[in-house]
Amino acid sequence: YRSSDKGETWRRLSEAVFPTSIASKLLIVNGILIAASASDGLYTSTDYGETWQARNDGLEAKELGSLHVHDGFLYAGSKGGIWRIPKTH
Repeated sequence: YRSSDKGETWRRLSEAVFPTSIASKLLIVNGILIAASASDGLYTSTDYGETWQARNDGLEAKELGSLHVHDGFLYAGSKGGIWRIPKTH
């Protein structure tokens, strides 16, 4: 679902938009949505959630539980470790 009026109304997005049913964390950085999936890795959207792109290159563990941005890097945490990814990735 997505709201464009501060939560007054919600619009259902296509079920095929986000390939996993659970996003464990969500960040918005410079207008880019970054979602950590509890089972399928990292996804980004540049169109406010209409479409999503997998960003799992170099990511060994796809069960993500945390996200953080610092000094030009995105940090994604899982039970398997912490992964550092350049924000331009």
